[in-house]
Amino acid sequence: MRILISSDIHANILACEALAKIYAREKCDLHITLGDAVDLGPWPKETLEFIKREKTVYLKGNHEEYNCSIGLGPELKKSIGKSEAEHYRWTKEQIGIDNVRYIEKLPYKYHIEIGKYNLYFQHFFLENGIISEYNVFEYGIDGLDLDRVFGIEPKENNVIFFGHLHKAFLTEKINTYISVGSAGCDGKYSKGKSADIIEIDKNAYTIKPIELEWNTKTVINEIESRNMPDKDAIEEYFFNGGNAAT
Repeated sequence: MRILISSDIHANILACEALAKIYAREKCDLHITLGDAVDLGPWPKETLEFIKREKTVYLKGNHEEYNCSIGLGPELKKSIGKSEAEHYRWTKEQIGIDNVRYIEKLPYKYHIEIGKYNLYFQHFFLENGIISEYNVFEYGIDGLDLDRVFGIEPKENNVIFFGHLHKAFLTEKINTYISVGSAGCDGKYSKGKSADIIEIDKNAYTIKPIELEWNTKTVINEIESRNMPDKDAIEEYFFNGGNAAT
């Protein structure tokens, strides 16, 4: 079985199209996207409609929370600036009430058992019933006890996929933790345009890192064209500040 795993598409329809090409080219059986498909990018509604058409397994991230009844987390409410708040309102207006209801119902977690392996998928760990507000961009995750915060009992054949960090890495303890990076961003807070494919049977698996091809400048041009709220900060931190040629 081949599973394409993506995360943090962030309203980037070009990333969706790139993922669809990879899915077909690599003859995948399933695509799981680990949340944060909305906000930051200029195509929030188009991205959601694409994901629904492709029948992707879609999990809830913190940016889905911001756009449904859960809303902003308590810590974000304390620190959010006016332009960032305007951006989240803009996204919610763009996606429309039907898509708000759709993301409201998304699950946080997905689990598959294949042979001796347990595969777990989620955006990030939960605290108080919502995605943790732990600041990964400021503090990283080296100081976190991943077994404790994810709450998955350590077993040799557990593989946990997650997003949220906007950078890819793999760490093996007893549980194996794999951050798949961001499919839809590429900038100061996002290292690479990435996804993973796991090829697995009942006895073994391999992980194939994937680099997506989409044009960063095209995304920036669309952000400018739509005069998207908070566009200067978003371009600087998540789309190379307008300096990228690809």
